[in-house]
Amino acid sequence: GGLSRSFIDHAGFTWDIGGHVTFSHYPVFTNLLNSLLGSKDWIDHMRESYIRILNTWVPYPFQNNIHRLPAHARARCAEGLIRAAMQERKRSFSNFDEFIVETFGEGIAELFMRPYNYKVWAYHPADLDASWIADRVAVPDPMRIVRNLALSADDCDWGPNNTFRFPRTGGTGAIWEALAASLPRDKVLKNCEVERIDTKRRILTLMDGRTQHYRSIISTIPLNLLTKISGRKRWIEITGKLTYSSVYVVGVGLHGKPAADLATKCWMYFPEGNCPFYRVTHFSLYSPNNVDDINSHWSLMCEISESPKKPVNPAKVIDDTIDGLVATNLINGHQQVEHTWRHRVEYAYP
Repeated sequence: GGLSRSFIDHAGFTWDIGGHVTFSHYPVFTNLLNSLLGSKDWIDHMRESYIRILNTWVPYPFQNNIHRLPAHARARCAEGLIRAAMQERKRSFSNFDEFIVETFGEGIAELFMRPYNYKVWAYHPADLDASWIADRVAVPDPMRIVRNLALSADDCDWGPNNTFRFPRTGGTGAIWEALAASLPRDKVLKNCEVERIDTKRRILTLMDGRTQHYRSIISTIPLNLLTKISGRKRWIEITGKLTYSSVYVVGVGLHGKPAADLATKCWMYFPEGNCPFYRVTHFSLYSPNNVDDINSHWSLMCEISESPKKPVNPAKVIDDTIDGLVATNLINGHQQVEHTWRHRVEYAYP
């Protein structure tokens, strides 16, 4: 909850809490969005998403575009895919790492899937369940991949977000600010934290002492925090076992304009160890109003995960991020940086 906010920093740059994009295949939701922001208040984009690996750009999804890799890596990935396709596919997997190996083969597992998923979730794939995948992970089609290899053809259309739109001003938060403004004012309370929930009497107590009776509650509070204010010991015990990762969002305001090979890229994935971030969003591409003056500045928004198994030094996270942008050739050097912005999300991914 609360992660779809946007901020305007001291230099007039807009930032989101991570790389949000808006897309829908449901008319009721699309119509709602249209009613909140007018047609001129949206900017439509074709997704250009890439993986930076082995000093080259591979279009997303990675497995459909291994023809972009150097020959030795291409061969290893193709061999693993073929071996995996020849085996009888399991119906269930004991963990996410097993799903990766059984689905993609050892080549892609070792080169991309293991290191990237460790960087994004801050836990090793062997520690994660495999039931969440759905349309988050593109399962390879061996025939399609072989055709792409033979033709050296990019294949970038997979996924529900291959087209998306973004507010012209105000960042992602502008959508939900508009929604809040459309509701009856006497039904919306802001800046009044819930201190306690009496689930038997169905009463909320706010930090200022006010109380509110309820019939039912829909909550976006992280579950372990929700159960703490309920006082229900059994709920607290169960949710105390839940695990999550945190994320640092580092916004980097830059002088000049992006390099030609970066100009139209929307967001990029980084599996390698030469940078701390797992994803970088070309945020000034989403809207020119995300910077103070698009003629002289542009912006990149970087995400770095954290967990007990993947600690981050908060004192170094900004410098490490800038070093990573240089190491991955996204910028030329520290002199390009106009200013930075940082936001830490304690509850980022469940």
